[in-house]
Amino acid sequence: MTNDCSSRLNEAGNMPINRLVADLSHHVWDDHGDLDFAAAKTAGIIGVVFKATEGATYQDATYGKSRTRANQAGLLWGAFHYGTAANVEDQVKNFQKTAAWDDDTLLGLDFEYNERRPSNTMSKDQAIDFLDRCEQLARRPLTVYTGMNSMTRACGNAVVPELGKRRLWWAEYNDTVKLHPTWKNYWLWQYTDGKNGDLLPHDVAGFGNCDLNSFAGTAEQLRASWVR
Repeated sequence: MTNDCSSRLNEAGNMPINRLVADLSHHVWDDHGDLDFAAAKTAGIIGVVFKATEGATYQDATYGKSRTRANQAGLLWGAFHYGTAANVEDQVKNFQKTAAWDDDTLLGLDFEYNERRPSNTMSKDQAIDFLDRCEQLARRPLTVYTGMNSMTRACGNAVVPELGKRRLWWAEYNDTVKLHPTWKNYWLWQYTDGKNGDLLPHDVAGFGNCDLNSFAGTAEQLRASWVR
């Protein structure tokens, strides 16, 4: 994918809605009530990546019903785990049990600095261990979600090949992307958290304001690359 956002902007300066991926958690249910996955698909959402777990014990109670509704709507489905400083083996077990992944499920690790509890932030070595263990179980690569602040805190400006060999889902709420030296390109770009971000839209029918992501390619290319 290109890092030049101009290829993803239409004449109005907005993101092409037919290339959007939403990433969600129970917070969207809490904020907007009953979610309408069919309406989101009609509005241009192609795939949904949902938070399944956090750490060794937390499981998102809305994961199962969200997956069912996404499947019924014909949306691509993905699951991600929010990494913490907890025992890695326990985190992998929690994710595998809750995500209940199949061959069509995108799998991701949310590797970010924990602003609420810095001491509970997953370390670089833990992230690599988590990815290795999950990939052995799933028999396919995981996608890494992260951003510049998180990578700089964990790795400084050093290239981390063990992370760089994984596909990148990058968070940056500007109108252009500047990547950490570990990666030369990205697969998905989270350009808004539903409130912040220079690019539009910040909301979508069926979900309201939420995390939205751009894919620098066609809808067909997104579907083809969803699970590698």
